[in-house]
Formats: sequence, C-alpha cells, structure tokens
Amino acid sequence: MKTNLFLKTLFLLFSLQLSQHLHAQQPPSQDLGSWIDQRFTKGLDSLHIVGATVVLVQGDSLLFKGAYGVENRETKTPITVDRSIFTIASISKTFIATAIMQLVEEGKIDLDTDVNTYLKDFQIDYPFGQPITIRHLLTHTAGFDERNLKVTVHTASEMIPLKQHLQERMPPQIRAAGEAFDYSNYGYALLGVVVGEVSGVPFYKYVETNITKPLQMNSSGFRISDALKSQLVTSYSHKNGEFNAYDDYYSLKYPAGGFETTASDIEAYLKAYVNGGSTNGDQILTAASIEKMWNEIYRNFEGAENGWGLGFETFDWRGKQIVGHGGDILGFATDLRIIPEEKIGLYVAFNSSSIPGSVSKGFLQDFEAKLWKKLIPNAQQITPQIPPMGNAALPLEEYTGTYRFTRYATTTLDKLAVFIGFAPEIDIEKVGDSLRIKQWNYHFRPVKDQLFFAHRDKGLMSFGMNHKNEIAYFHLDGLETYHKLAPSETIFFQMIWIAVVLGICLVIILRYLWRRFTARKVNLCRSDHIQFWIAFMALLFMGVLGYSLMSTDPQEFFYGLPFILQAILVIPFLIIAALIYNMWVYVREDHVKYSFGGRIFHGLSFLIFFAFLFWLDHWNLIGFNY
Repeated sequence: MKTNLFLKTLFLLFSLQLSQHLHAQQPPSQDLGSWIDQRFTKGLDSLHIVGATVVLVQGDSLLFKGAYGVENRETKTPITVDRSIFTIASISKTFIATAIMQLVEEGKIDLDTDVNTYLKDFQIDYPFGQPITIRHLLTHTAGFDERNLKVTVHTASEMIPLKQHLQERMPPQIRAAGEAFDYSNYGYALLGVVVGEVSGVPFYKYVETNITKPLQMNSSGFRISDALKSQLVTSYSHKNGEFNAYDDYYSLKYPAGGFETTASDIEAYLKAYVNGGSTNGDQILTAASIEKMWNEIYRNFEGAENGWGLGFETFDWRGKQIVGHGGDILGFATDLRIIPEEKIGLYVAFNSSSIPGSVSKGFLQDFEAKLWKKLIPNAQQITPQIPPMGNAALPLEEYTGTYRFTRYATTTLDKLAVFIGFAPEIDIEKVGDSLRIKQWNYHFRPVKDQLFFAHRDKGLMSFGMNHKNEIAYFHLDGLETYHKLAPSETIFFQMIWIAVVLGICLVIILRYLWRRFTARKVNLCRSDHIQFWIAFMALLFMGVLGYSLMSTDPQEFFYGLPFILQAILVIPFLIIAALIYNMWVYVREDHVKYSFGGRIFHGLSFLIFFAFLFWLDHWNLIGFNY
C-alpha cells in the first residue's frame, strides 16, 4: 500500500559506510555483514549522512552492532557503539509509554480515565464536550492542534519546568477525541506531566530510576550528566551541497523527543522488549503489558494497513506484525523496529538528515524489503484479497473536494508552513463509478459504507466523519489522514486571493506616484496619501514575510520566530489604524472631492484592504500568535 509516512521510511536508513571501517560485534554470519557492507557502500552519498550507529538483536543474542562515520566533522572523532550519544528524537515516546504502563501495572493510572483527573495545576479544555483519556494520548487521537514555534532553546539556563511550559504553550483541542489519528508531540509531553504528578518525581527522574538504571543504560537519559555531554554527537543539515552543524538545543517538551543514548545502551532496551519486558534478569514491564501495548491498536478504519498501539506504530509485513517508532529532530534521524513473533529488534540513528524529498528513499525502501527477507527467509508473500465492488454510503459527489494533510498548526502563525509544503493538499474527483486523486492519477472504487479499494496498490482506504456526522477526513491508509477543506481554504484559492490583493495594492501605489510626480500636478487629498501608505505597508509586509519563509531553515523556527518576523507583526496594526483613519477622513472630508470614478476606485481600495486583513487573520498574522 502506498504511504508517505515519514515514520515508516526512517527505519529504512539502516546504513552508512561513509568511508569509515565498520565496527561490528558478533555478526550472525559473515554473509550478513558483507551484505550490509556491500549494500551501503554503493550510492550512499545521496543520503548526505555524516555518521550512524546500528543495533540488531534477536532474543538474548546480539546479531549486529555497528558504528559509521564521525561524531563531528571538525574533530573527526569516530562514532563508536559504546561512547557516541545520539538524540533519538521521537523514539523517546516509547519511554513515555513504558513509564505509563508501569504505573498502570501499579494501579496508579487507568488508560480510559480523563487525563484531567491526573493534572493538579492546570486542566485541559474540552470544546467538544468529551474528555481526553490516557489511551487517546498514547494513540495520538486526542485531537490537539500542532505547534512547532518556541519549542526548543539554545542553553540549559533557558529551560523551564515541563509543567510550566505546557501551562503556557499547550495547544488547544481542534478535533473531538477519537475522531482521527493526529500525531501530537504535546500529547506525549502531557503524558510526561501525568507521570510526574502520579509518581511524585519529575518525569526525567522517574525514567532514570525505573527504566535506565534497571537496564544498566548508564550513558542514557532525558537529562544526562555533565560528564557525559562531551560524548554527544553533533547533528547536521545538508543544503546546497554543504553540511551545516546545528547549534546546541534543549527541548521544552523534552519527553516527546529528548532522550539521549548510545547504541550499546539501546541494545538493552531492545532486548527487554523482545524478551517480554526483561533482560539479564532486569524486568521493566510484564509480558502482558507489552502485549497490550502492541495489540490494543487504534486504526482509522477496519482493515487499515497501519495502526497505532499504546506508544508504538504497528503494521504488517507478509503476515507478521512489525511495531516500532521513528524520529527526526534538528538533523537527527532515528528508527526502532521490532518483529515480536521473531523476537527481532532493530535500531538505527543518524546525526545528519536530508531525507525528505530525497531520491534515495526508493533505494532504502528496497533495502528494507530485502533485509526482512534475509532475516526471515521462510516468510510467505500474502496475496491481497480484492473485495467485490459495492456501494458507498453517500453519492460519490459527496466525497469530492480538496483535502489537506492534518498535521499542521491552525491556531498560530506557523500555519504558514502549509505554503512551503509541510501539509500537502490532494484533490479528489469523481471519474465514472470511482474516485481519483488528481495529483497522482490514483483511482479507487467503493466497497461499502465509507470504505474504498485501490486496484493499483491493492489496498484499502476510507473516508471518515466528524463530530457533526459530516464527511471530514480521507484516510489514505491506517495513519495518513487528510481533512476536507472549504473551497476558500485551499492553497490555490488563498494564493489567488493574496495575488489579487497585492496586485491592486501595486496599482494604488503606481497611480499615486503617477498623479503626484507627473506634470499634471494633480491635487491629492489626504485619502490618497493614506491609501498609498496602506498599500506600501501591505507590500512590505508580504515581501519580508515571503523572503523570511524561503530563506530560513524550517527547523530554526523551533527556537522561535526570527526577529524580523516579530518586528513586521506590528504592520497589520498600523494598517488597521490607518484604514480606520482613512475611512473617517474620506467620509468626513474627501468623498465630495472625487469624481464618480474616483469614488469607485476608493471604494474598491477599501474592499481590498479589508480583504488583506481577512487574509492575514486566516493565517493568524494579526496579533502575536506564536
């Protein structure tokens, strides 16, 4: 089944020779080590990776542990499995889930209880009238808005307590709980607060006492010691043929992505999970809890290929369940995968990433398939069953329209990320007795109710309803969800809207300059001068905004809004004040000085300025919404 899920593709990056000699321990056979070597000696420059570390276990046995490349391009310090500490990004969420399930085992947390029950200093608002439960948070179905601005800081001294950060920055709920899968870092950060409230110690300390110490993960944690900080590898971005090191950073919502560890430490964590919660006699969870985490799965529709358990993504490969989690943050790309039936666990981490949009993705997907075939040679190819064609619950025209990927901010100005492709849109149209995604020429036909089937990829997809019982979602597979847009919300309409506004603003400016500086010596009224400056401010605002968005690394916004963008947010208030003054002057004094054509022009100008303000409001650009 076709999928664009980044979490799924990250674990395909099981690689990276990068001109360094492979440091491997206890390979199962020379053939496997040679095969890995050969596969990733060829064509890996396109990945632009500085260094990597890899762990592969089966049961109690270490099959493979390797390190590649360097910790830092300047010092050339080689990456090693015991010393080099990587930030594992969103794999950190599995540690949150582990902590929650430990407290469930102790009877201190119930998965289906309102999360507000466990919060002491602040409460979550429920605009849809139903509570958010611990299960909703674990399965990413709480319905929170996305928020990416001001989530990291440069120094430890800027850090504030997790609880305080969530009190100040917790995004609102924008969908009813359980309505759709909607990946949320803040949902998991909230679980970190719950762990702290229930256990009586800060989340990072709880993990240290109850997970890392029992597993003897002595170089790991959400807050590593000062003595270990020299072992942190540097992360890089790759742009325009150059590597650029990311500055030091600290995550304010650290439970969602701030765990740091070595390959040797994560080996113990993998072994615990593939062996029913214990390794070397140390037990962190019962086998029953792990089974619950991997089998109590949320799926957007029955028969979906992918789903989300209690802290882990889950999908099938040739009839075998695979669970895991991927991660990506400020240059670090990581992945963890487990095949429970075979007791196989895989971990991979990189300290540089340019994966989105890379031509290497196809190569890596091919490697994944070949790796599992090599490890599980007896796995049988499952032939997808083609369901008989049926009837949809509604006329096909009801499903048509433009849909946008759900993971983007709607209540802050980082909604603008939509313009640079962070939340792609697809157009669904009716073609005969089937539907088609226009951008991909991707056809699918009705099976029953809201369920559809695509012959090309032999996979199911579905439409979903919102709390108003309206068609609101399109689920391309179990987790990739798009929500339906009103025609006026689409990027195409919004681009036309702002293009017309700015075009007329340019006309206003040119008309003013021509009338003022030509030999005709036209007597200009105060309204002419005011409208010139309003139009000029609108063009200035959009010019600076567009330049900043195109020239700034998107991940830099994690630290906050650049100063130039903060400064120009004053301009909309100046425009509002000038527009009010302009209307007062025009009505009180100037309207009698214009011809009929002049009055029409000024009326049109007023409409354009209001249209500009409505456009700004749609993108949360009036006020300091960041």
